[in-house]
Amino acid sequence: MVWTRWALLAACSERTATTPDGGTPSTDVPATEHTGLPSGDTGATSVGHTGASTTDTAEGFDCSQVPSAPVAFRKLAWAPTAEDYTISADADMITVTGGLLKRTPFGGPSVNVAPGFGDVRGTRFLPDGRLALAHPEDGSVWVADLSTGGHTVAAGNLTTPNGIAIHPDGLIYVATAGRIVRIDPDTHVTETVADMPRNSFDGLTFSPDYTRLYFNEELGQVNWVDLAPDGTPSAPQGPLRIPVTPLAGFGILDGMAMDACGNLYVNEMNGKVWRVRPNGTMEVLADITGLAIIPALNFGLPDRDGWHLDKLYVLDFTGALWEVDAGVPGKWEPHMPR
Repeated sequence: MVWTRWALLAACSERTATTPDGGTPSTDVPATEHTGLPSGDTGATSVGHTGASTTDTAEGFDCSQVPSAPVAFRKLAWAPTAEDYTISADADMITVTGGLLKRTPFGGPSVNVAPGFGDVRGTRFLPDGRLALAHPEDGSVWVADLSTGGHTVAAGNLTTPNGIAIHPDGLIYVATAGRIVRIDPDTHVTETVADMPRNSFDGLTFSPDYTRLYFNEELGQVNWVDLAPDGTPSAPQGPLRIPVTPLAGFGILDGMAMDACGNLYVNEMNGKVWRVRPNGTMEVLADITGLAIIPALNFGLPDRDGWHLDKLYVLDFTGALWEVDAGVPGKWEPHMPR
């Protein structure tokens, strides 16, 4: 699965983004809203508990007021090329590009922090400000100090570690080939959370109350496990099936995010951003098909330094961000202040 995906990326990475009429999309003006759901049955399977009500308020937002899809989006051309990114508490975009650990303030330019990081996939902050990085070259997860660029190995002997999610207790959850594992970055103890052979997992995200972990299988399935108060995971549940384009059409699930109201966001690398509501209804929030290759997405910060908490920032593998007007705040992340 992984080799196929990266072969497709190599084949597509030289494309020039164009608008449907053949022009170049603006880097400043929101694109025209696109059509909603694709033709065909997208299903409405209940995903059950999401940790937030659709009618109560969450993070000061009335969850009954989540805007309808599709929504507007615009291209921000200043972001570096990367497989994944995260946003620091001090409002910098953090990536690894060409082996270089980089900081990029909103609007750029990038500043190199340290070399020698190689091929990095998942990138997320721990509650204490250290950076967890999935490193598939040697099957390890690194923990880096962003102030110095130094790093330690939190765990090794993993098979193609990819997406990362962080629990408020400081444990690192990592998608690998056929397994979801969690790692204590200090004791280096590694546990299996979900063992599902012959699956290629990628994106992960927690529910707003951090009692459920969602993870996607690249060819269209989303699974989840619930966590007991002592951290014991349930048996894997799902799958929730997102109707991706067949592989020949370059439809592969990748990054995931969650808003404060329990809506799940999944990006399809060929350009669709899907929203799954708490009742399981799926809709295309933004369709950037033909304009970008999108491996990752995150919510921004609360109206700080150019970022907005109610917007999704979708990474373009060819070197840009797409700012999508989600209209609902992202969930709290463990490295952010309350």
